[in-house]
Amino acid sequence: MSVAQVKLYCTNCGIKRTYNASEEVPRQCPQCQRYSRPKYVWLRNKLPFLPALVSLGLLFSLSLYDLFVTKAETLPWLPYDIFALLFFSLPWMVVTLLKDWPKPPKGPHIVSEIKWLRQDASPQELVGLKILVILEGRYPRKRFVSVIEGYRSILMEIEEDGWENDRVYILRSDQNPLEATHILFHPNWVRFKRGAQHRLRKECKGAFSYRPSMEELLLNKESPLREIYGIVYKTQNPDTLTSPQIPWSLLTVMTSAYGRVGPSWGNRP
Repeated sequence: MSVAQVKLYCTNCGIKRTYNASEEVPRQCPQCQRYSRPKYVWLRNKLPFLPALVSLGLLFSLSLYDLFVTKAETLPWLPYDIFALLFFSLPWMVVTLLKDWPKPPKGPHIVSEIKWLRQDASPQELVGLKILVILEGRYPRKRFVSVIEGYRSILMEIEEDGWENDRVYILRSDQNPLEATHILFHPNWVRFKRGAQHRLRKECKGAFSYRPSMEELLLNKESPLREIYGIVYKTQNPDTLTSPQIPWSLLTVMTSAYGRVGPSWGNRP
């Protein structure tokens, strides 16, 4: 894993800049000079719970006073404190949580773009590998092992915003090799291994962006990716797979479902 570039976007003035991994990225906006960390965020987030914290603090202090000073066997302040908590603290919490507080303008939002170790590997290396496919959105979930038979590039429209060299992968169920029905899998986002996302944030010093890579998931044994989520398309016309490129508009009209893929037991790193 390496950082390919760092993108800076200021939510205050709207400036956008891109820096190389070797360049020093400023924490202040070069145009409006606003700092990236807004002020009083912690206090604004804790404001709805302030009366409840004060009420609990008073209850604890008065309880200690009754036990050690007045030597009382009961807690006479408990009913009054519960009354104050119910009739003063709870309405305050509801009002402050529903109220639209004015938010101070934030400064630059710095995002590191991650480049995986096997991201630029040829997708031809995946042909013949078996993966576990899990279709979501139904109960019970459908699980089956598929074989990657190939890939096709996506022909994006001018107005569409997609990844460079975006592609779909051609899968066929391994349970019935004679079945000619193929499905197409388009990666969208990933699920990290336990603790991997925290380590990436620490290495990138904050937020980061990435491209879901099937090559990184299946070819890198030390990959932080656990599974890849995406859209599973069912081909309505087998002639679609004869073209080296598939238009994005054609994929959107196919029968689709959400799913996730991961290494099968025979190919797990």
